[in-house]
Amino acid sequence: PAIKVCSHMAEHLATTGDIGRPKSHLVRDFPKIAQALEDLEETWWWEPKKNDAIKQKFDSREPKKHLQKRVGRFRQWVWGQPQKVIVAFGHSTFWKEFSGNGTRLKNCEV
Repeated sequence: PAIKVCSHMAEHLATTGDIGRPKSHLVRDFPKIAQALEDLEETWWWEPKKNDAIKQKFDSREPKKHLQKRVGRFRQWVWGQPQKVIVAFGHSTFWKEFSGNGTRLKNCEV
């Protein structure tokens, strides 16, 4: 099965723990999924000039409207896939927004 890393599914950037790492670091640290990271931009998280995990810098919370746009882009991406079954892993706040019902998933909940 194909593996795809999609930045649209990133956690809502609200704390330092939500900041992503540069693509080059991910490829270096996880070489077995390097191909799955091909389409990922080097800096793929909200406001990379203000938020930087490597420099331990957090200065800009992602607006909810931006999260909603990302959820919409992910939904469009899913609808455009030829596969009948797609397994997606993401973060609680992302899925809460995706579901539209305000329910937050517990860790590892399906």
